[in-house]
Amino acid sequence: MKTTLLALAALVAGTVLGVASSRMELPDRPSPAVAYLNVVSTAKRGEDGSKIGPQVEVVNGEIHDFGQMDRNAKQSFAFIVRNVGDAPLTLEKGETTCKCTVSALKGNQLAPGEETEVLLEWTAKTDGLEFSQSAELLTNDPARPKVRLLVKGKVIQSVRPDRNELSFNNISANADAMAQMKIYGFRDEPLEIVSHDWLQPETADYYSATIRPLAEDELDPAVGAKSGVELTVYLKSGLPLGTLAQTIRLVPSYEDLTPIEIPIVGRIAGDITFVGPKFRGDKNVLQLNLVPREEGARVTLRALIKGEHRNNVQLEIESVEPEESLKATLGEPTRDENIVTVPLTVEVPRGATPGSHLGTGDTKAGRIVLKTTHPEIERIELEVRFAVNP
Repeated sequence: MKTTLLALAALVAGTVLGVASSRMELPDRPSPAVAYLNVVSTAKRGEDGSKIGPQVEVVNGEIHDFGQMDRNAKQSFAFIVRNVGDAPLTLEKGETTCKCTVSALKGNQLAPGEETEVLLEWTAKTDGLEFSQSAELLTNDPARPKVRLLVKGKVIQSVRPDRNELSFNNISANADAMAQMKIYGFRDEPLEIVSHDWLQPETADYYSATIRPLAEDELDPAVGAKSGVELTVYLKSGLPLGTLAQTIRLVPSYEDLTPIEIPIVGRIAGDITFVGPKFRGDKNVLQLNLVPREEGARVTLRALIKGEHRNNVQLEIESVEPEESLKATLGEPTRDENIVTVPLTVEVPRGATPGSHLGTGDTKAGRIVLKTTHPEIERIELEVRFAVNP
């Protein structure tokens, strides 16, 4: 019994002496978890007393969740970057998906203990409900040469057009035209359009617009909007033939939103247009591509003649190039109440001279020129892109 008591006393004494000895050797040493937190929050030397060099810390976290924001709205957030090392920390901008601004630094450096702001600015241009943007910081911290700052959140929509673009169908160069669309608001505050302008000034004089508020019974119940406006765009005659290239920019009454940009698309056609297979009406190009010499190729287009002069207009083939590889023939016109149709057959005959007429590089595309008796359209040029295999 005495032996057992003596052994227990020795064990307790040894434990006490051991703890006391440890505390004498390592006074006030925190636990490993506490030591880690200190490293990322204050400058700290290595255990052997050596310097730790530059060390980057993002004080307010490297990910910012902004919650919700409106589609096409702008926001910004300032990340605080601190040097918690004991040597100068360099910062440079790396890859970024949004506007990233680093506050002015002397030589792009942060002294030990110094901090700066890194401002991320973004516009929520996305069709999805989730949104994220990021920016990369390049540092001389050997442990973290790259730091990625991320902003993320959900996108809602306070203003939404009923479609992505305002479209004019084929219209005559000699006639005025009009197109409309609805723009819906989803806030309690009624939507208004404060102002508008045109992004392509060279053709802006041909366009005008009116905007009126929608009555409650004009709102589509399926959309769920609380208010809305009707946009009407007027197009004056006189634009050159071809595709429209204009965008209207609308400034909504919701001050936190960026302007809404709506492309205006369509095609200005004269009283004479061509349609048919492999034909691009927006460029007046017939794309035949590669034609086997032993087979040739044949396509029939249709010239559509409209307007008040349609019954008096005659077409005539003036020239065809290259003559040895390309043929063009006009057929007999047919008439209905509003349109006169004239067939135009374009042919690369069998046995045509080999060569490229694709209009790429040094090659020249084929060309068909037609004369007309229309008082405002003297000639029409059609481009034919083709190549004949040997």
